[in-house]
Amino acid sequence: MEFLTQLWLPIVVSGFAVFFLSALVWTVMPHHKKDWQGLPNEDAVLWFASEVLPRAIKKYGGIDADALRKAALEVDLPEGGTMLGFGVKFLGDGAMAGQNDRAFPIIVQYVDDKAHVVWPKSLQHRDPVLPLPSSSPYASQ
Repeated sequence: MEFLTQLWLPIVVSGFAVFFLSALVWTVMPHHKKDWQGLPNEDAVLWFASEVLPRAIKKYGGIDADALRKAALEVDLPEGGTMLGFGVKFLGDGAMAGQNDRAFPIIVQYVDDKAHVVWPKSLQHRDPVLPLPSSSPYASQ
């Protein structure tokens, strides 16, 4: 067992090297590009950086909490304007102040390893597959 105390540093260094190189190969090699499919309106997820921050800085003079709140209250994205399909309009007063009035849930179903929005109807890519196919682990047996 004494040899392990002499080799602990090379063992740890080689473990880190293997981890780093495998992560580098995974991100650089093109064989995993098909694992990351884009979503509709994916660039709209950056609405905060493109809508709120510039407005807060230019119109309200900074990025303090009050300036960000005022700038966020001016954001008006219609339904379908975000990656998930809902819009953005924050409520300014009352019990629901600060909440997005246009947010709603969506249901995504994977069919043949592809994501499809199946609800709400206004954003639906395809009809849902019901009952679930017998190959699904969530299908009733």
